[in-house]
Amino acid sequence: MIILCWLVLFCYSIPAIAGDETEVGEHSSIKYIDRERKALLRFKEGIESDYCGLLSSWGDVEDCCRWRGISCNNHTGHVIMLHLQGINVSMSCLKGPIPSSFGKYMHSLSYLDLSFNQFEGSVPITFSNLRALRILSLCGNNLDGPLLNAFQALSCGCANKSCLEHLDLSVNQFWGSIPNMITTFSSIKELHLYKNHLNGTISQGIGQLSMLEILDVFNNSLKATLNHNHFLNLSRLRILDLSNNPALVLDINQNWIPCFHLNVIGLRSCKLGPSFPKWLLTQTNFSYLDISSAQISGELPLAFWTKSLSSNLRYVNMSHNMIHGVLPDLSTSFETLQVIDLSSNYFEGSIPSFVGDKNVESIRLNDNMFSDGSLLLCPRIANSKLEELDLSNNLLSGKIPNCLMKMDKLVYLHLENNKLSGNIPTSIGDLAQLEYLHLQNNSFSGEIPMSLLNCTFLSFLNVGNNYLTGYIPPSIGNTILDLAFLKLRGNKFFGKLPLSLCQLSNLRMLDVAMNHISGTIPNCIYNLTALMNGSEHLFFYEDGFDIGEDNHMVELLEEAVVIEWKREERRFGKALLRLLNYIDLSNNELEGECASVVLIRGLCMLL
Repeated sequence: MIILCWLVLFCYSIPAIAGDETEVGEHSSIKYIDRERKALLRFKEGIESDYCGLLSSWGDVEDCCRWRGISCNNHTGHVIMLHLQGINVSMSCLKGPIPSSFGKYMHSLSYLDLSFNQFEGSVPITFSNLRALRILSLCGNNLDGPLLNAFQALSCGCANKSCLEHLDLSVNQFWGSIPNMITTFSSIKELHLYKNHLNGTISQGIGQLSMLEILDVFNNSLKATLNHNHFLNLSRLRILDLSNNPALVLDINQNWIPCFHLNVIGLRSCKLGPSFPKWLLTQTNFSYLDISSAQISGELPLAFWTKSLSSNLRYVNMSHNMIHGVLPDLSTSFETLQVIDLSSNYFEGSIPSFVGDKNVESIRLNDNMFSDGSLLLCPRIANSKLEELDLSNNLLSGKIPNCLMKMDKLVYLHLENNKLSGNIPTSIGDLAQLEYLHLQNNSFSGEIPMSLLNCTFLSFLNVGNNYLTGYIPPSIGNTILDLAFLKLRGNKFFGKLPLSLCQLSNLRMLDVAMNHISGTIPNCIYNLTALMNGSEHLFFYEDGFDIGEDNHMVELLEEAVVIEWKREERRFGKALLRLLNYIDLSNNELEGECASVVLIRGLCMLL
């Protein structure tokens, strides 16, 4: 499944400083500034620990311009860049409060990157001496306190000279509001405050930052109502991400025409609705749009589909709203589209033809009311890039055409809970990359095609509650070795349980209940490694269940399983699914100790 990552929980790449001052090389001919050298050594002394040895070279040679992470001006010898970024989130390097001493003497420092370390406490007030600072990244640390305090520590110096252009305080413990003193940073171009525990308001002063190009504050708890004044003079804004601030409301006049043209629009889990925000119709250049879970209802304006969506569109997510209506034909408009998610709405009519577009990698149209379009499962061209197709929980009917070989990159195929009928096409065996196949709760008939055994990477196979018949493929356990979940429940399968099932060392769930399977339960079933090992347990009760710890988890991504227990369905999502070990052989014609009961962790449990 493709994951579009213009926004990730890491620092944005920091632009280089233009001109000769950015050169990193030998400085043997440069006379360094002694007070700056001493300040750097005091900085090193103030660090509690250096797990990665970032500062190990400091002091080895006299010239501090040759130390790791430091660059100097070729002409003056002043330190202009300090780049001490930790290796990554899981392996930080420097720990302790940020030593404040060096801030007193680094007047020429224009680039400071201390991201992804374990710095704690507050931003030193001595940062106000960094009068030339243009780029500051402190993201990925444990800095805390009101955001106002951090701004005050910076504003007395560089901000009064209008020099700070890039500020990243993301992934820290700052809290509070985005205060009105944000206007002090009049030259700011990029402001990154994502995942920061901010729980206050956003001052309208942010709308005065006329140089601002990037604003991202996603994954906070901001509580504010934004109007057009918050965006008044942001004519250069191109990336806006306010996502995952559920108490953030955009209450903007429907006649407002913004002065910006965004490339990236991230408004997931903000309140935009109930009506579709018309100002979005003025945005015609974006490649990324996420307005999921935004409480939007009603139909989308036709102009949104025909005029707003640009030809360079790559990602669209409008899921989990209350949008209804019929989608127009979008087949010729979006040749660059990679991901589209319209799930959990009330769309109806035909499956749109972008299913067949050559560059689409992920399509989620599940949990809607689509009733026509099974033929559109056939892409218009062979060798499509589609990796994920989710059409589950719709009203689709008819047969799946035998053309799945055109989607040979497919990894996830979800067609469950529809009204599809006929045979499972033999071309299913051409999906050599397939890992997750969900066809349950349809009206499929006939036998499982033997070509399915070509899908050797399958880990989830669910064809339960159909009208399938015939034998369970005898060699299923010899060919699909990674199978972790197998559900054949509620069909018309007959014959014996294949001995090859015992070869499935990763099998955690086996459900063949309510068929016509006969014979003796193979003893080796009780020895399945993943099912029987470990100390975890799962026992059902009348009003719930109890789950113990599991130290042998299988990575099952975002899959979910519905298990029928005492005539009720129990759904196990991603978290609980990791803990589930389960066999159901009941309601067959089997012989043996557990022939009529459910086997959980090797124990026979009464239905």
